[in-house]
Amino acid sequence: MMKYKLRENQGIPAPLLALMAIATGLSVANTVASLLVNCFNSKTA
Repeated sequence: MMKYKLRENQGIPAPLLALMAIATGLSVANTVASLLVNCFNSKTA
């Protein structure tokens, strides 16, 4: 696992920020996809 030392007034390291952005994007995409699938299934049933 990557180790980062958080220093005062340095902010979040760029690689960690990128990783968090990707994880958030995947979570949002997964949620939207699930909602769309559920909506489509309820209309066809």
